[in-house]
Amino acid sequence: VDVLAPKSDAAVYLPPGNAKLKATPLKPEPAIPAPQRQAIAAAAKPSQAKAEPSSSSPPPSQPTVAPTAAAAAALPAEGKLTRDGAVLRFAGAARLGSAVFLRGNTAWIVLDAAAPLDAARLKIELGNFPDAVEASSGGGLSILRLVLRTPEEIAAVAEGSDLKVTIAPQVTIAASAIGFSRNLDDSAHATMTTLLAGAGRVVTLLDPVAGDTLDVIPAAPGQAMAAENDYVEFRALKTASGLVLLPLADDLEVSVHAMRVTIARRQGLSLTPPASAIAGSPTVLARGEGGPSFLDFAAWQRSSRGSFLQAERRLRAAIVARKPEEANPARLALARFYLAGNFAAEALGTIDVMQAADPALQGDRHLRTLRAAAEYEMGRYRDASKELAGAEFDNDPHAAFWRGLIAAKLENWNQAQADLDRAAAVLHRYPAEWQGRARLAAARAGLARGRLELADAALTRLPPGLAPSLMIEAQLLHARLIAQENRDKDARALFAAVESGSDPHAAAEAIYARLQSGLAARTVSRARAIAALESLRFRWRGDALEMATLRTLSSLYFAAGRWRDGLHALRIAARSFPGEDDARQAEDDMRAAFVELYLHGKADRMAPVEALSLFYDNIDLTPIGADGDEMIRRMSDRLVAVDLLGPASDLLKYQIDKRLDGVARAQVATTLAGIYLMDGKAQAALETLQATQISMLPEDVGHKRLLIEARALAALKRTGDALDLIAVDKQDDTNRLRAEIYWQGRQWPLAGATAEESLGERWNAPAPLSAGDRSEVLHAAVAYSLANDEMSLERLRTHFAAKMAGTPDADVFAAVSARIEIRGTKFRDAAAQIASIDTLERFMKEMRTR
Repeated sequence: VDVLAPKSDAAVYLPPGNAKLKATPLKPEPAIPAPQRQAIAAAAKPSQAKAEPSSSSPPPSQPTVAPTAAAAAALPAEGKLTRDGAVLRFAGAARLGSAVFLRGNTAWIVLDAAAPLDAARLKIELGNFPDAVEASSGGGLSILRLVLRTPEEIAAVAEGSDLKVTIAPQVTIAASAIGFSRNLDDSAHATMTTLLAGAGRVVTLLDPVAGDTLDVIPAAPGQAMAAENDYVEFRALKTASGLVLLPLADDLEVSVHAMRVTIARRQGLSLTPPASAIAGSPTVLARGEGGPSFLDFAAWQRSSRGSFLQAERRLRAAIVARKPEEANPARLALARFYLAGNFAAEALGTIDVMQAADPALQGDRHLRTLRAAAEYEMGRYRDASKELAGAEFDNDPHAAFWRGLIAAKLENWNQAQADLDRAAAVLHRYPAEWQGRARLAAARAGLARGRLELADAALTRLPPGLAPSLMIEAQLLHARLIAQENRDKDARALFAAVESGSDPHAAAEAIYARLQSGLAARTVSRARAIAALESLRFRWRGDALEMATLRTLSSLYFAAGRWRDGLHALRIAARSFPGEDDARQAEDDMRAAFVELYLHGKADRMAPVEALSLFYDNIDLTPIGADGDEMIRRMSDRLVAVDLLGPASDLLKYQIDKRLDGVARAQVATTLAGIYLMDGKAQAALETLQATQISMLPEDVGHKRLLIEARALAALKRTGDALDLIAVDKQDDTNRLRAEIYWQGRQWPLAGATAEESLGERWNAPAPLSAGDRSEVLHAAVAYSLANDEMSLERLRTHFAAKMAGTPDADVFAAVSARIEIRGTKFRDAAAQIASIDTLERFMKEMRTR
């Protein structure tokens, strides 16, 4: 059906079902037992008598019994038992139409245009799980029925080109729910429709158990009736794939055309009409039969005789001819004239004059509706929405008409659909242009909500003779509908036609939709989509399309690892639409990307300088609280690892000065002081610790601060103060620090003794020495040698010679622990090597580990 001229196809408006297939009695394969064959034949006879073909209907399709040798040409199918059920796999069937459902204890699998099925083989594979497996074929169908022992659930899903059917007590159905659109334009011929991808025909089958007929519409897998729905004339059965209807009226007609399923009766379906409006008292200035919210554009245009200028002069003269306090009725006529002629600003100005002349009209329902329509025409949709926000409009279908149009412009799709549904009963009272706008708004709402059947119904009911701009919009929405049915190839041609048209906004929207469809179908590469969207963001700006373009572009940038470009695109989106919901969503997207970068490790793949630059450029995105603190700590650690101590200390200082207090502030200050020490800024380290000192710190934090403060004092040549600070602390790491302070002060006897003391009984332990322990042994040996303490040096050799043998430091230990009288150049070289060891770096590493 051509959605741009929907009434040109007469078949759409004829009573549906002319091509409906008559009841197809299933002739079983020879493997089915004789009693079952008799039951099928008995159930088929009355249905065949009832369904005599009419002169306009094709003869009923008669299935043929496949010969026994047909098993060799059967559709490849396999059954497999699971822990609590069974799985059936049909090779290549995902490309076919299918209907999969349970009725009672019988599982039905109907495959359109499929080869026969081998029931005997499946029964062997499934064992005793089903009581019986029955297969039939004919009329281009293959039908499999499994009679189950106990009630089960069923699910169908496409896996590649195969159809996988699962039968078990509990299954997960991941298919999209099938919904119906109610078409009530002509109450005498009410119909229901739905879009069903892959649907090509209706097949009427006999259920040999229930003795009734089912209208089965096989469709592409992934579409199912989520729950059984009852209507007056039919029942829609729950399915795992496809659509199955149980007719409850003899003259029910079901047809399929271009994947649109139509359900009808010759005298129309019995559908509940939309709730009628509660009659409201007309306002003083609007007493028309449509109520105060009905804007009768057609009548207002007819009343303006002559040219526009002549009518305007006549209406203005009528205002001037009256007393100022009596001029409002004439002003109302002028406001209506302006609005009917699409002069919204002039209409709004006239209404302002009316309300200024009579303040009692501020709440007038008719004037508020006029204002809402004028605001809508001027693109001021939020202001228009406020005009109709009162509860007095809630049960008014004419107000619902305007509310629906406005909600669609604000992309409040659920509200738009609900309001336009309420307005359906009065839509015929509006000019064709406004009917078209409402239908297009309903189509957009259906597409946005994934209700393709509603979008399709709205497009097929467009009135003829629409303006070119609305025709192009309809063509665009039809292309989007085709794309959302996963028919990317067909949609591309339709999008191309819109892109080459004369409407720049529609062309830009078509480009965006085509790229979205191509990305979903994987026919457009990420790089190509990025290039096209980069061009599109400059081609069209200023509305929701620009926002959507920027957000999609940012997601593609992020996927390509272009984090700076992605954050920049989102920042533009947020700044360009301040206060909008989409702008707030763009800000949320930025924060989420920032967390991915600096909390979940994505920034670890970037060069350190680039990561730091990006962090500072977007530091306002740092989350408040523990996540933000952890993010900054991770960043500073990475900077320290690549020796960027200055930037690392700046980050932590910002935390201390701007973000933290209490224990958390003292902890971060401890890390900052250590970085200052590594950067040779001992005084800054000391000042940082003193400025953040608080009582009742956790023991481990207090101990770290003690060691760093002692190191800072030693670095400032305040050796005595450093030793006094740690005098009473006898922990191993404190002893090592004390030995280092003695070493730096060239107090060799004390340095050697303290280093050896810090090693404790490790010489006698079975575990090998760590790198830190070996360093202490070497420092002790050098100190004893420089102190000329041969006795202590001998004790050190005795204790640690075996432990040091075979380690990377074995040769160095042999050189520095040799007898004092024979030491020479080897000792000097080894001592210099030991003195160059960066004990501060080792100390900070231990601090971070702890």
